[in-house]
Amino acid sequence: MKKILKILKFAFIAIIAVIILILLTRVIIQAKIKNDHKITTENGIDEEVIVEIGDIDQYLYIRGQDQDNPIILFLHGGPGSPMTPIIYGYQDLLEDEYTIVNWDQRNSGKTYYLNNAEKVYNTLSMDRMVEDIREIISYLSNRFGQEKVVIMGHSWGSALGTEFIKEYPELVSAYIGVGQVINSEEGDVFAYNATKDAIKESENKEDLETLENLNGYLVTDEDFSLKSFSTFRGLMSKYLNPISDRTTQMIIFSPYYSLKEISSFLKNPFELQKPLMDYLVYDFDARDLVNEYQVPIYYILGEYDWVTPYENAQEYFETIVAPKKKSIVIENAGHMTMIDNPEEFSNAVKLVLQGDR
Repeated sequence: MKKILKILKFAFIAIIAVIILILLTRVIIQAKIKNDHKITTENGIDEEVIVEIGDIDQYLYIRGQDQDNPIILFLHGGPGSPMTPIIYGYQDLLEDEYTIVNWDQRNSGKTYYLNNAEKVYNTLSMDRMVEDIREIISYLSNRFGQEKVVIMGHSWGSALGTEFIKEYPELVSAYIGVGQVINSEEGDVFAYNATKDAIKESENKEDLETLENLNGYLVTDEDFSLKSFSTFRGLMSKYLNPISDRTTQMIIFSPYYSLKEISSFLKNPFELQKPLMDYLVYDFDARDLVNEYQVPIYYILGEYDWVTPYENAQEYFETIVAPKKKSIVIENAGHMTMIDNPEEFSNAVKLVLQGDR
């Protein structure tokens, strides 16, 4: 018995030591990241802001080397997947020319912890999110003296951004869609067929059977589930996407999120964001919404993006009528285009916006 207790005691001490080592490593890495990406200029800005938007407290993170530069308001994907913790992977390449505002949306990230999630859930709708953006731009305009901002939307944020610029073009100097959503169901079917072809070529019968058993969830509302969704995305990444996903590691070591705030990523978005998820999956179709825009439209798409297949976006892009438009496909990049190839992504952003300065 004494021997067992001694072993258990040793195991407990070893576990505690490992935890302390991991936490210490995290602190060291965080400090290095923060030092490498600090704002160094006199007129720069590096500020976390909590603003009352749409009757709740919402979190903004504002960074740039010169706060007189044009503002980019970034609309993150998901719904429910803020980019704030991983902006150090790409954003500093843009901060010399732009002031960038990251917004943790309703029931997401830091905003999630500022409010009662159940009450916020009852406010979730596309109309409410569009009005949130309008109020944020009003705050930014009053603070920085700029009447218009650039809207950059990623994935779900591109659907939200498309809806916003349709309603309030007078507040937008340009729109950039990254991983642009056109129609979620059609995009999934496109990726499903490509995945199926790749699995057949590999002759993996087990994976092929798993995929075929998921076909129903792609075409019927009632079969849509987190388990099916996750399984499908796993197979899709295995066979179609050669880009390694670094986002989980980047989130863990982020200097911009506490461990508690990181835990928001473990929440089920199909529960916290269900009204928005349903709208995105079943109701949003850019082609039915609009194809004549009053602002410049730019798409930056990943060559290996199978979450929102760039071929779908390109097809719709060809029909767009806008004051200016340009579509750029980034090589060696997937759905997380800015993380997969940050230099090419930032160069593309600067290229398309140069004519709007």
